[in-house]
Amino acid sequence: MSFSDPKLKLFTGNANPELAREIAHHIGIDLGVMQIARFRDGEIQIKLGESVRGCNVFVVQPTSAPVNEHLMELLVTVDALKRASAKSINVVLPYYGYARQDRKARARDPITAKLVADLIQTAGASRVICMDLHAGQIQGFFNIPLDHLVGMPILARYFEHKNMENVVVVSPDLGGVTRARQLAERLGATLAIIDKRRPEPNVSEVMNIIGDVRGRHAILIDDIIDTGGTIALAAEALREQGAASIYACCTHAVLSPPVLEPRGAMPQPAWRLDATAVCSEDEVLIDVSALNVDAASFQQIIADVGRDEHAVSERILSIIRERGKLHNPVTGSGGMLLGTVREIGVNYENRAAIAPGDRIATLVSLSLTPLHIEAIHSIHLDTGQVVCSGTAVLFSSGLLARLPSDLPEALALAVCDVCGAPAQVARICQPGQTVAIFGGGGKSGMLSAVQARRKIGEAGRLIAFETAEKSAQALRELGCADHVVLADARDPVQTLNAMMNVTDGVLADVTINCVSAPGTELASILVTRTRGLVYFFSMATSFTAAALGAEGVGKDVDMLIGNGYAEGHAELAFELVRNEPKLQAVFAAKLAQPTGGGTPQ
Repeated sequence: MSFSDPKLKLFTGNANPELAREIAHHIGIDLGVMQIARFRDGEIQIKLGESVRGCNVFVVQPTSAPVNEHLMELLVTVDALKRASAKSINVVLPYYGYARQDRKARARDPITAKLVADLIQTAGASRVICMDLHAGQIQGFFNIPLDHLVGMPILARYFEHKNMENVVVVSPDLGGVTRARQLAERLGATLAIIDKRRPEPNVSEVMNIIGDVRGRHAILIDDIIDTGGTIALAAEALREQGAASIYACCTHAVLSPPVLEPRGAMPQPAWRLDATAVCSEDEVLIDVSALNVDAASFQQIIADVGRDEHAVSERILSIIRERGKLHNPVTGSGGMLLGTVREIGVNYENRAAIAPGDRIATLVSLSLTPLHIEAIHSIHLDTGQVVCSGTAVLFSSGLLARLPSDLPEALALAVCDVCGAPAQVARICQPGQTVAIFGGGGKSGMLSAVQARRKIGEAGRLIAFETAEKSAQALRELGCADHVVLADARDPVQTLNAMMNVTDGVLADVTINCVSAPGTELASILVTRTRGLVYFFSMATSFTAAALGAEGVGKDVDMLIGNGYAEGHAELAFELVRNEPKLQAVFAAKLAQPTGGGTPQ
């Protein structure tokens, strides 16, 4: 295709020059010459490199991220073209930034979609060309011609080529029903709608699916996927209702950070996150007051920089500044935080369960939590607790717990950090079993010991291993272990002999490893009977060492690699501490100790 009209001009800003070049190539013209410069204070300066007098000019400039930068580029460009006597100025907006604030959802809300429309018109645009506006009423915000293109035919063509049968098109909310119905009609598919409701105050949101999805290939369609929270929750609901497969499609794949590097990665494996203190519609913004660094990570930092509070602080801050999260590059682990809810996104799934001002602890790893720390005020070198000030963003899928009013905050934080361990122990231990716990004097070890004793009863046997006499004495005071054994679990033969001595040769039915140091996998395997279970809770666990170690000694055991999450885990751990006075006293003493000696577990 070629246009020979010399009065047709095409310009672009920095938002998507590749798209503008493809359009220019397709219609057979050159891109207009334009220079975009900056003053020292960041102001945008536009310099047109050719005459546009009497020309019909098209400006390709989606107002995508960074939205404010690209919007100002567009406005200044349009103003420059108007003052250069262009005959018409046609703004091509593949993505219309600020479109999601299209009405007053609450008192004192702005309507930014209308504001942007006014700005574009005032700058001098003659016509606007948009694609899949977030809300159809935005067309009415303009007093100039607006062409509204739709991307649905392109999306439909993709699925038509797949020759799928038994398809259901799903709208992730009530607002997208028209879009979903159009795609369903195009594909000859049925329609389903996800209806999000809260049955009563302070009850979590329920996702009801209107329509039949069981055994069908579900296609979720939306105009924008930003953080992906809404689509992810919708996909989970479809999976629970028996959908055979789930596809998601959209026109505007915004896919905002948190992930800055590498783009497209999930937050946990990503190298760097965007920790800007902005609360998206399905997130929670938290004012952070304390961190509980994962024991394996904290021990590694201390081993590297020494037991110096300033040096440890600097190392923690350097990791957070570099990565936008607390994700130790050596151990791969993080920790969790304590803070105050500052803001809750309007579409956050459990919005009714919390309120601004609530004191909460996060139950997801800091290795996937966008985190900005302004200052570290103090560090407890024995427990890994860091008193600090900063902000964090909790994703829609992130778990949190409101801090109980009947427990000190430092104690609650310590319990939340390891609450997955006793919850898993409650699942895997059975009455009358012999259970071995490595690292029994640490936080996770003590909670696991108390929970194991509850499960195995008086008929069972509980053997707790520790390397330091101080931690062993704390275990004895707890009174739940039948034997407290001093042994270095990094020496598998010594540990096995110690086990055999106290049990008269009986091996463990279940072994629980809570040691925060590497190299204890083989000892855990050796003390476990054939077809017994080894539960590795510690983040210092090496899957390779565990798998190859069992193979090397010919030991047929089941191995469960630690899962920090189990449904109801925080409540279970809090209940243990509340109802076991000795456990609460040992925890309190551990948190009150002056720093020096020992390592956190």
